[in-house]
Amino acid sequence: MMTTYLALLNDVAVGRQPEKVIYRNHVYEWNGNEYMRDGRSLSEQMLNWTTKAQTHAEILQYDHRVLTNDERSYLKAVIKPWRSDVNGIVKTAAVAGERCIVICCRNGMVDLPNFPDDIGMYSGMETDKFYTLDELGI
Repeated sequence: MMTTYLALLNDVAVGRQPEKVIYRNHVYEWNGNEYMRDGRSLSEQMLNWTTKAQTHAEILQYDHRVLTNDERSYLKAVIKPWRSDVNGIVKTAAVAGERCIVICCRNGMVDLPNFPDDIGMYSGMETDKFYTLDELGI
């Protein structure tokens, strides 16, 4: 998703702090105070590039978190009794036009009920990609 630096500041102000941002094809990670990469701050890099008259679309690209707060809360509650056995979670294609969340455990898998693909549930997750609990913020 493309956004401007001002949009990122707005997201931070309302509590949606991305852990990583991508600027000019380089990943910067949040260290609690600012975005850093190889000892250089994002603001320093942006100042260098904005003085070279880059367009707003080129200035900043960042990825939102994979799950919404509601999705994260639901999955946390579902796996709570056996969290230590969970290896990860996958969104898979079920029957035509539907998806399913599969919880991968040490001793097998648990399929949650199917949901229509077009309603936007778990839209931040890629289909058939394995996510660890850490990647999902669970």
